[in-house]
Amino acid sequence: MDDFLLTHNDDSLCEQTIDALKSEFEITDLGTPRRLLGLRITRDNPTGPISIDQSETIVDILRRFKMEQCKPAITPHQPGLHLTDAMSPTTQADIDSMKNVPYRVLVGCLLWLATNTRPDIAHAVGCLCRFSANPGQQHWTAAKHVLRYLAGTQHYGITNPTLINHLLQRGPTQIGLIVQIQDAP
Repeated sequence: MDDFLLTHNDDSLCEQTIDALKSEFEITDLGTPRRLLGLRITRDNPTGPISIDQSETIVDILRRFKMEQCKPAITPHQPGLHLTDAMSPTTQADIDSMKNVPYRVLVGCLLWLATNTRPDIAHAVGCLCRFSANPGQQHWTAAKHVLRYLAGTQHYGITNPTLINHLLQRGPTQIGLIVQIQDAP
C-alpha cells in the first residue's frame, strides 16, 4: 500500500493506531493532508472547518477540452433546454460526425467532479449520462455548457463547517447529510 488517510476525533486513539502500524510496517506520518486523489484539502486551524475542492482538476479538464478561455456560464444546465433522444444522431453521416467527439470522456470527467466535490452539477451530469451511447451535437453543447459553468466556479467545493462537526460528534441527529458549497451563496 502506498498511501492512506487516517481520520479521527480522538487524538489518543489515533496515536495508538499509528504506533500499532509502526510496529508492523515501515511508515512515514506526513501530517495533515493537503491533497488526496486529486482533491485539495484545506483547514484553517485544527478545529476549524475542513474544505475539499478540485480546482486544479477543473483547470486540467478545461485545458484538456480547450475551454480554458471560455465565457463562464452562471448555471450548470442551460435554462429551458430539455435533452431528449430525438437530439441523438439518426443518419450515418450524423453518427460519423460524432464519432471523434470525446463526449463520454468529458461526461466521465464531469461525473468524477459531481460525485466528489461538486454536487451542484450532479443533475446536469446525470442528464448528460443518459445519452452516452449515442450523443448528438446538442448533447455535446450541453456538456460544454457544464464546463463553462465550472470555469466560473472552479474554486467551489464542499465545506464541513465547525458547527456541523460539533453536531455530528454529539451522536445521531435528525440532520442527515449537510454540505455547504464553498464560496456559494
